[in-house]
Amino acid sequence: MLRPTLFVLLAACCLRSLSAQVPQPAPKAIDAGAVEIEREKPPMEDRVTAERDRNLTAYVRDYLPARERLQEHHRGEWVAIVSGKLVPRGPQGQIEPIKDLEKLDRQTRASFPKAKHRFMIRIGDEGDRTWGLGMTNKRFTIGGGFLNGIAKGFQHAAAGGFWIVDGDTKTSVWSGGPDHDTAPFVGPAIQPPHEAISKSTDPESEPPRIEKQIPLLFTNLCEGTALLGAESLDGFDVELWELPGHVRVNGLSRRGLLRRVWVHFRFDGTKYAFVQHVALWPAPRERSVEPAPQPRK
Repeated sequence: MLRPTLFVLLAACCLRSLSAQVPQPAPKAIDAGAVEIEREKPPMEDRVTAERDRNLTAYVRDYLPARERLQEHHRGEWVAIVSGKLVPRGPQGQIEPIKDLEKLDRQTRASFPKAKHRFMIRIGDEGDRTWGLGMTNKRFTIGGGFLNGIAKGFQHAAAGGFWIVDGDTKTSVWSGGPDHDTAPFVGPAIQPPHEAISKSTDPESEPPRIEKQIPLLFTNLCEGTALLGAESLDGFDVELWELPGHVRVNGLSRRGLLRRVWVHFRFDGTKYAFVQHVALWPAPRERSVEPAPQPRK
């Protein structure tokens, strides 16, 4: 009765011995690499966050130690931080700011085409700020800081409205109104390349504008440039136009710690168009803005 069982055991041992002698095909390196790459690739939101953290590290490590010298010799010029690198650099590795934002945009897009986040720094504008807001509870606001440094002849009236005086020419940019609202056209700091946004086969066709007309409240009580809602800039790739630092907004009805980005403003019917940094309220569905305490009645 024991012999059949013994035979089965011996057969099983023989099969194991033979299988150990037969070489097993090793997994293909390309397959292992593909699996590893797939594991390392996070969702888009996480990729933006990861790249931003890396760029923030480079800002602290590379930019801040050179900040005083850069502000002394290159104020108003541009540098970028992308893929954890401060650029542009010279032959010896020195920081070499440039004066043209559009040129810097082209260079960084060409050198880092897959980047999902950048810091674009106009030297002297970076860092934390505190803006008073007054009593307004509107999310979309422009203030006195919006006019500074854009054009030499910008002037505004306390009752609302502002204009540009250029020699003997006075151009009304916004005349004000019952609610002191204006609606400039707002778009990405630099329009994407023609081929990226135009489906026309006509090589002479003008690339379409990517912009929105956004009503803004103008108030002297807003000490900063402008406050916009993040949801109003959907499709503008604002992650590629962030300015390092936060704006702490102190208002009687609204306050928060907001990020800053560069956007392009254009006032219809005038020749004036310019890039300005603004602070972004989070989208209404987010809860990262602390509510201001309301006085008890």
